[in-house]
Amino acid sequence: MDTNQTRKTLDRSTGIGGSDATYLVEGHWLKLYQIKKGLIQREDLSDVLPVQLGTYTEPFNREWFTLQNDLNVVEREGTFVHKDYDYIYANVDGFVLDKKLKPIGIFEAKHTNAFMKEDKVIDKYYAQVQHYMMVADMKQAWLSVIFGNLKYKAYHIQQDKQFQTRLLKAEKLFWEHMLSDNEPADHVDFDAITGGTK
Repeated sequence: MDTNQTRKTLDRSTGIGGSDATYLVEGHWLKLYQIKKGLIQREDLSDVLPVQLGTYTEPFNREWFTLQNDLNVVEREGTFVHKDYDYIYANVDGFVLDKKLKPIGIFEAKHTNAFMKEDKVIDKYYAQVQHYMMVADMKQAWLSVIFGNLKYKAYHIQQDKQFQTRLLKAEKLFWEHMLSDNEPADHVDFDAITGGTK
């Protein structure tokens, strides 16, 4: 983790973050390109209740995670930047600490709807969490999820080097489109361009 530089503020159009990784894995390259180039606006989420609930419940999520798992979490200000590619960055919700208060993994807080199936949760956030681990140089992460107001579960996710290699390839390919002003296809198949399946 110490090998990565951090910076305090970053314009989303100047790099690829965790939510962008999800766009790339899901194949929405043209939409992401248009957002980054300012051709279309990123969706305004200020009036979207589930998103805002996730933001406001994040401190509680951290506290509840600590109570349920006997692991401490620390918030981290600023932005992590990939050690080799300065356009690949991560804004993490926090780090999980060991008993000596040393960071041992990424903490990612989510507040999803009560009807979300458990087997879909990791799939939905897999690219984002693997992106964060890759950039912050962590080998594990905890996805801490509140389902509506009735259920809670923390998912322990290990570093997936094979997937991270493929994700990095996709991010580099996408950035070539950005640098060359070459619009990508509307849908790009992640498996096809990276040579594998998750």
